Amino acid sequence: DDEYLEASGYFTHVKNKYPFSKYAAYAELRIADTHFAEENYAEAVSAYRIFLRGHPTHPEVERGYVNFRICVAYVHQMPDDWALAPPAYEKDQSTAQDALRELRDFVERFPKSRYHGRGRRRLHAVLRRLADHELYVARFYLDRDKPRAAAARLEGLLQEYPEAGSDPEVMLILGETYLKVRDPK
Repeated sequence: DDEYLEASGYFTHVKNKYPFSKYAAYAELRIADTHFAEENYAEAVSAYRIFLRGHPTHPEVERGYVNFRICVAYVHQMPDDWALAPPAYEKDQSTAQDALRELRDFVERFPKSRYHGRGRRRLHAVLRRLADHELYVARFYLDRDKPRAAAARLEGLLQEYPEAGSDPEVMLILGETYLKVRDPK
């Protein structure tokens, strides 16, 4: 009923009062879930990681649930588009890099997880965001007449994010950029 603080208190009580019961591990996991539900994503990631270290063979770890929740928490920390703010791809992408790392790991390690399809979709969205950021930076360099820097950024985009689906656009801009680099002024 959205009473996360109260629920967290109960889960903490179970975890502390009955530390050797099977419910203690579930209580610890649900504490992480309450952080997630409250949108305290950094705390949720920390709690999920502690759970992973303490319970590496727990069924929810083996099913991929815990790792998937870490991935989603990182995705939720990525910058959003706001009506009056610059587009998300213009902002710092360090949380998107974290999300990419976690999602790639999840998709590789849990191919049979019921969360795999959702993980792949989120991975593609994160790749697209990072590719958009690289395109933005390359265009920034082109606007300031720095074609070599733009070319390096575009080449890096093709190497780092080939599965982002932006290759045709990047190749076109890269070709135009190469023409500028070879253009004697």
